[in-house]
Amino acid sequence: MSDIENEVFEKENATNKSSLLSSPNAVPNGSQIPRKQKKKWSKKRSIIILITLIVMTVWLLAIGIGVGFGLPELLEQKTKPLDQNETVRSGARNGNVNTGGLTINISHENQSEINREIVSVRDRIENTTELLKFQSTTLDPVDVERTRLEKELERKLKRKNDVDRTYLEDTTEAGLNTTAESRAQVTTKAVSYTSTDPTSVKVTTQLRLNETKIVDKVTDQPALEDIYEPEINSTTVPIVDANIPPKRKKNVRLVTVGAVAADHATCSDIGRDILDGGGSAVDAAIATLLCNGIMQPHSMGIGGGCFMVIYDQHRQAVDVINGREIAPEAAALDKYTNKSPLFGPLSIAVPGEVKAYWAAHQKYGKIPWKDLFAPSIKMARDGAPLSASAARGLRFIRNRLAKNLNTTLNQSYPELCEIYCDENGDILKENSTIYRRAFAETLQGLADEGPDYLYSGEGARKLIKDIKKFNGIITMDDLKNYKLKDTRAISYQYGNITMHTLGAPSGGPVMGLILKIMEGFNFTADDLSSLDKKTAMFHKMIESFKFVYADRLKLADPLFVNLEDLMNKMVSPEYADFLRQQIDTSSTHNTTYYTNLTSGNWDSYGTTHISIIGPDGDAVAVTSTINYYFGSLLYSPSTGIILNNEMADFSFPDKTVLDQLKSQTSNYVAPGKTPLSSMCPAIFVDNNGEAVLVMGSSGGARITTVNSQVAARILWLDQSVKEAIQTLRFHHQLFPNHIIFEEKFPKDVMNLLHTQYGHKYTERTTYMAVVQGIARDLTTREIQAFSDERKHGKASFLQRNVTVVN
Repeated sequence: MSDIENEVFEKENATNKSSLLSSPNAVPNGSQIPRKQKKKWSKKRSIIILITLIVMTVWLLAIGIGVGFGLPELLEQKTKPLDQNETVRSGARNGNVNTGGLTINISHENQSEINREIVSVRDRIENTTELLKFQSTTLDPVDVERTRLEKELERKLKRKNDVDRTYLEDTTEAGLNTTAESRAQVTTKAVSYTSTDPTSVKVTTQLRLNETKIVDKVTDQPALEDIYEPEINSTTVPIVDANIPPKRKKNVRLVTVGAVAADHATCSDIGRDILDGGGSAVDAAIATLLCNGIMQPHSMGIGGGCFMVIYDQHRQAVDVINGREIAPEAAALDKYTNKSPLFGPLSIAVPGEVKAYWAAHQKYGKIPWKDLFAPSIKMARDGAPLSASAARGLRFIRNRLAKNLNTTLNQSYPELCEIYCDENGDILKENSTIYRRAFAETLQGLADEGPDYLYSGEGARKLIKDIKKFNGIITMDDLKNYKLKDTRAISYQYGNITMHTLGAPSGGPVMGLILKIMEGFNFTADDLSSLDKKTAMFHKMIESFKFVYADRLKLADPLFVNLEDLMNKMVSPEYADFLRQQIDTSSTHNTTYYTNLTSGNWDSYGTTHISIIGPDGDAVAVTSTINYYFGSLLYSPSTGIILNNEMADFSFPDKTVLDQLKSQTSNYVAPGKTPLSSMCPAIFVDNNGEAVLVMGSSGGARITTVNSQVAARILWLDQSVKEAIQTLRFHHQLFPNHIIFEEKFPKDVMNLLHTQYGHKYTERTTYMAVVQGIARDLTTREIQAFSDERKHGKASFLQRNVTVVN
């Protein structure tokens, strides 16, 4: 050591000598302490004292906050409400906390410790469950917590000095050997919780919370170099005989969350794709209907009209839209004195289809209006195959016209034949490619400009020019003045199921009243178990049809005929009871038994229906028509639109229109009036606010009776939507007074209805109405959909991957 260093050391030694000797740890006289070692030892001592003061200060502050300043009140503000039980049990206080499906019960002698543990346990569980999406019903909380805590324990056991942290099985304080100079004090507290996750078995398990302190063996003070921060290590231990369930397998499977049922597979797929792309049920309906106008042109299109029912599950509200055609201003009874309104220019009513689409989209649309037209524009421009049902429609009108009106398609309706006839003038066959480029231009105009294009714009001018060439009576003012009519939405209650549909002039009141009468007969699946039971049930159904069809003859456009009393009666449960009591369950009767009216009418063969349920639970039912097959048989070459023959649905004095019979004055034609219709789209909703059945059909006067049969089979006869739609059906509309059975209907049933109950009947050689339905299983809540194969329809399903626990 140099002289300078010696001098400095002696000065420092003289300064600190008295304090060193007075210290309890002072070195005895005569002991030699190396100077550098002494300097190091003093610094370490200072650090230890400083750390000890900080730790004790923090500890005292924590106790003061917990006890003196109302930790429970602080927890009340910062965490979920606590349900603490102050009852003393075996000398211990108790507390519990509810969080995320777990109930945690904590026992401790000190209430502040309960508070502290509540905070810690809650933070651990809530952080874990948030991270692992504990709220999902596909996760088992027992598995989640056990897995996390086991991993945490494994990590913490690999601590300094390899301390053996054995978990104790009772609430005690015990010592564990750590190092030669220190020992561990471990306080173990039992905490229990019960899993209440709906997908798992209820199992009570136990969390064991260990608070560890490392202390000096001699002084019983914290050994600073070996101290561990207080921590909670947890594991799951069964209480009494309860067993922790094994970790359950989680499988991913496809679940149907939405569906589109249309009478053509391509159109169902387009609607499904709209749903899958985030579109609403209304968006999907519009895109599907536009497609139907191309794939099923004999049944519907923008040259016709529709009824629409919309169910908004979020609001649990129903909207109805009446987009039906109306008579032009020039329409008057005298114009039809010597001319048939079935085909040709006088049969065309002012179309309302596009106006209905627009109104629905303005309120419920999510996808831009223009995007809904793109798939159909492409098909019209690039060509689409002639569907089987459209080819059948062509055969039907060709044969029928030649037989009854002494004309042929290519002779009287050359414009339509340009699209649907070959070079020899014969109708095209199934799968022939149909190009409708003029129609593609019209759809593009509607996509770009909205409905104004067809009602006041360039499309309207083209359409009116063609109608004038046909000697039609619709004018530009008729198009400009067309407005959707406010129509009453009506509801019928069947147990805990409510049916929503439209009032007059739709067939909704007819279908609803028929089902209300049927409900009182308490039909069950047992009524299908034998020939006698089945036939007795069918007789009651048929008699229900006849009574309600007597009231149908009085229906009309409520804006022209006062129907308030009649409508109130038809939606009344008491009136349904009254009619049911009039039914003779052993025999049928002649028409005067049901009504004093002496005439009725048959109506159209065409029409189409679509049903939709979206992933958000919203539902849409739309029935659309141009009335007869290919409507008026007039095709606008400038716009590509096939025009309706809806005027044929009006009644005319002393005139029989093809296979119609005379009707009542309430349905006589008048300017601006909507003709009576059988179309009745319907949505059934349960008491949970979910749409459980969305349905409708095409088929003229047979729509209401067929809808009723299908709905009854689903609601009361325990049949799936597929079974109910596939089953053979029958129809009766009072005039004429006989049953019409679908082809291949069981002969034994028909014969028994005739011999035992007195019914007359005929067999139909073609299908009877076409139903599109979507149903939700009332037990599993899964969505089922089926499109009637009578018209080669096919439903399309929106499916999503969902994790399920086995």
